[in-house]
Amino acid sequence: MILSHIIDNDSPVYGNKKEQISIIKSSSISEGATSNSLFINMSNHIGTHIDFPKHFCNNGKSLNNYNDDFWLFNNVGFIESSFDQLVSKLDLLDCNIEILIVKTGFEEYRGTKKYIMEQPIVKPILANILRKKFKNLRVLGFDMLSISSYLDRQMGRKAHIEFLCKNNILLLEDMKLNKLNSKPNKIIVGPLLINEADGVPCFVYST
Repeated sequence: MILSHIIDNDSPVYGNKKEQISIIKSSSISEGATSNSLFINMSNHIGTHIDFPKHFCNNGKSLNNYNDDFWLFNNVGFIESSFDQLVSKLDLLDCNIEILIVKTGFEEYRGTKKYIMEQPIVKPILANILRKKFKNLRVLGFDMLSISSYLDRQMGRKAHIEFLCKNNILLLEDMKLNKLNSKPNKIIVGPLLINEADGVPCFVYST
């Protein structure tokens, strides 16, 4: 099952900054060109994407610091919960999980302004709780635009720093989880290979 959203000109952008994405036709056979092609101009934090420590720490790791084996997750944690209720449900999960996928249900608002501007606030302390409980955890994925709610950007900045810089948990944001109803056996994350990137769009696949 594909767990990534298709990227287009209507893809949600943090802060509703529509200028951060533009996909236009650059050549067209029907208009006399020899081929069809697109010109794509967008932020590296568009669509289903992953944040690296470099996103919030100048000396943090970038894409280049993660080897091929990092992107295959054989021990998956999956839970349907709001972030407010998540901590109370963590005991249901295997302590050896490598990736935790949280289906909050907030994806139902994707395509509306609420998804961009009014998502739930995630407290920074969650990063410490997850790290203490799951020693092998490498990635937290979820169906909201960002770990940082636009309702409290200062709290969101702290959350990014706690996850990425202090606890070495990468953030897989804006996932497509509406059809995922049970724990996958494996998850494969395919990052767009951009040199020294602080974050990149990803193709995410579950089996």
